[in-house]
Amino acid sequence: MIRTTTALSASLIMAVGVLTGCYNGPGATTTMQAMQPTGNGTQAAIGALRIENATLVVGDVTSSLVTRIYNDGQTADAITAVIIGGQPAEVLPAQQQLEPGDEISFGFPVPATDIIRGPGFPVSEYVPVTISFISAGSVELSVLAVPPTGIYSGLLD
Repeated sequence: MIRTTTALSASLIMAVGVLTGCYNGPGATTTMQAMQPTGNGTQAAIGALRIENATLVVGDVTSSLVTRIYNDGQTADAITAVIIGGQPAEVLPAQQQLEPGDEISFGFPVPATDIIRGPGFPVSEYVPVTISFISAGSVELSVLAVPPTGIYSGLLD
């Protein structure tokens, strides 16, 4: 009985040691998934600026980048360019100024006054988007393209 208990205990201890190493560390599946796009609402940060919930609402010939950008820094910054799928996008109004502690919402609420318009893309694709700022520099995102339905209806009107 003692011999069986000792063997079982030794087997359990070895199993714990072996199984503890599974899916841990920088190569773990869960870690790798955190670095990949997971759906609409892409997040990014560059310097003191945060880009949150970036989603590309697409139609047949145009698209609208829906996002909110926060300036958590002590100095103002401004958008200088937006590139969607390798093509320049139109930012309205131009030269959006982000004061310290301020935020700008693009594409919502509908009707939006702050808009980033670009070319059309197929739905359910990840589209490369680059947003450039005067001080913070440029940040690259991989943004999901969604149709203008549900909460996104009316954004391309």
